[in-house]
Amino acid sequence: MARNMTVWGGISLVVGTMIGSGIFISPTGIISMSGSVGSALIIWVICGFIATIASLSYIELGLLIHESGAEYSYCNAALGDVIGFLIGWTNIILCKPAR
Repeated sequence: MARNMTVWGGISLVVGTMIGSGIFISPTGIISMSGSVGSALIIWVICGFIATIASLSYIELGLLIHESGAEYSYCNAALGDVIGFLIGWTNIILCKPAR
C-alpha cells in the first residue's frame, strides 16, 4: 500500500473522527452535569485540548515506528517483547473484542 497521505489529510482525518464521534451525543450529558452552558463550553474546550494532544502523540508514534499493530508495536518497541505481548493480548481479549 502506497503512503500518499499528506499532513493536511492526516489532520483532516483526525479532526473529522474526533468531531464526528461525539458532537451530537455529548452536549446533553455535559450540560446536565455542569449546570450551565458556559461551564459546559469550558469543559468541552479542555477535553478537546486533551484529545488533540493525545491524537498528536499517536501521529508522532506512527511517524517514528513504521510497523503495523498500533499500541502493540509502540509498547513492544518501547518496553520490550513481554510487555508488548501482554498489551496485545489484553487489547484483543479485554479492551477491544468487538472492533
